[in-house]
Amino acid sequence: MRIHLSIPYFLLKERIEEVLSHGISPEVYFDAETLEGLDLKELKPLCRALFKKGLTCTVHAPYSDLSPGAIDPEVRRLTLRRFYKLLETAVWFSPLNVVFHPGYMPMVHKEYLEEWVKRAQETWYLVGRRAEQLGLVISLENVFEEGPEVLKGLFEGIGLPFGFCFDLGHWFTFANSDLGNWMEAFSDRLLEVHLHDNHGSKDEHLPPGEGRIDFLGLLPLLPGKDALIFTVEVYEEAKALKALEAAKSLLEGFKCKQEN
Repeated sequence: MRIHLSIPYFLLKERIEEVLSHGISPEVYFDAETLEGLDLKELKPLCRALFKKGLTCTVHAPYSDLSPGAIDPEVRRLTLRRFYKLLETAVWFSPLNVVFHPGYMPMVHKEYLEEWVKRAQETWYLVGRRAEQLGLVISLENVFEEGPEVLKGLFEGIGLPFGFCFDLGHWFTFANSDLGNWMEAFSDRLLEVHLHDNHGSKDEHLPPGEGRIDFLGLLPLLPGKDALIFTVEVYEEAKALKALEAAKSLLEGFKCKQEN
């Protein structure tokens, strides 16, 4: 079991000494603007410092305005270009996993779901092949999906060994299917779990314990817990360390309960 903390790249670069002093294994998030102006040479000393400290990394891809299943071919080309650049950047971190949002938005794509899935499968196939060439493990994360069906169909049509990143906060806010159904659909793909809390009405990204998610009741339903990567995703910087400690206590408590 590994515990990471989501950190935007620009913040990781600015606060690397603090990250190292706290022994934080980061999930490094790259937005499109950061990728656009990134000099890959600056990654070498940053990654060397993390590795020297024995810290592991995961990487999170950009997602805003990107649409792998877009009808407009130019939008798909831009999306693919961003994802390729992200993969080439991720290699430097030797990540355990690279997480992507699938890009599905029910309010928009339900109307032409079959077309969206077909185009998205084509995009993700190209991303998956590039990841294989670079020796990277990649996963798709649930975001707005109401149930596992769309993602399951997407995975099956891609035909490559994509992993699954299960976001408990997104599931609690947006899904209308119980966790057992999700685990039944993706237990063989599950690599990573995103931990953050909310009150069920919006995606608040609170520290565990500040919302209504019953983590102690849900964690036993996750298969292969000892091999999973758990990443804390809290957007308020002042609460990040508190959230990380809360997650560690939660997972350690659950582990002890299992052993007893």
